Amino acid sequence: MGMSKEEILAEIRRGVAANDGVAPGEIAFRARTGIKESAWKGRYWARWTDAVREAGFDPNSMNQRIPEDELLEKLATYITNLGRFPIKDEINLKARSTPSFPVWQTVKRRYGGMPQTAIALLEYSKKTGDGVLAEICDRRIQQESSKAVARRVPSKQPAYIGFVYLKYSPSLRLYKIGKANNADKRGAGISPLLPEDLVPKHEIKTDYPYILEKYWEHRFKAKKKQGEWYDLNSQDVELFKKRREFIFDEHFS
Repeated sequence: MGMSKEEILAEIRRGVAANDGVAPGEIAFRARTGIKESAWKGRYWARWTDAVREAGFDPNSMNQRIPEDELLEKLATYITNLGRFPIKDEINLKARSTPSFPVWQTVKRRYGGMPQTAIALLEYSKKTGDGVLAEICDRRIQQESSKAVARRVPSKQPAYIGFVYLKYSPSLRLYKIGKANNADKRGAGISPLLPEDLVPKHEIKTDYPYILEKYWEHRFKAKKKQGEWYDLNSQDVELFKKRREFIFDEHFS
């Protein structure tokens, strides 16, 4: 017995979700699903583009990926409605029931893993002013850090490849957040125009300096003055000092 129209439409939607929002071409669809042209052509649709359009997608977008803001908006809406950060299986279940919603593999290809996705969504929340999403992402990032530290085997070689540091300028009376890929380059790139050396306040060891630096920049965004300089108070500094390491372990990818 042949496939029904709804079964074929469902497969098209799965293909879109699994392919970063890009509608599949006829050949790619047949290769992925094994569904031959005879199953639909002349039976439900005259052209493949008609099938794609009925599935709810623009045939002209077959070679386009989901725009960044659109992908983040879909994830943000789902996460805020859920009230927490989902696991990858929940994302996949949502994709199966919602046309055009990205599967986890699409999200992973775009951002690299759950911690990186949380960072991207945190940035998006700051841009859109979504305080609920920001709080959810903040909790997830802190959770990832705590779990990664707890799961590390003490005898293993540490995965550190860099640092995120906090330094203070007495002349500017401002703090600088920066990153370095290794201990020898901490403070590299700091302006030589400063009249005195910066005073080190704290540093956090991490295997993703860039991501962690972005996290703290977003955390203190409201206190940013210029460049990487921030007008922090004692509570802000103590918050930064509470963490000595921040490891994005491979089992979170």
